[in-house]
Amino acid sequence: MAYDKLLLLLAAIALVSADVSHILEDPSTEPPPPLPYSFSYTAGRYPGHADRQHSEVSDGSGVVKGTF
Repeated sequence: MAYDKLLLLLAAIALVSADVSHILEDPSTEPPPPLPYSFSYTAGRYPGHADRQHSEVSDGSGVVKGTF
């Protein structure tokens, strides 16, 4: 009998904590378009010494170009 109550309690907890946000979303809403960006950095092991560089540019449609 105690096992049944424990099982019922665990099932209730699982139902309460379930993620239902996908049910509440409006299916006609499209995600916003991707945004273009530009990013770069230079770093070094000590001041005045740059031994690492990275730069990249995205056109917002998924194409990313860059250098390391």
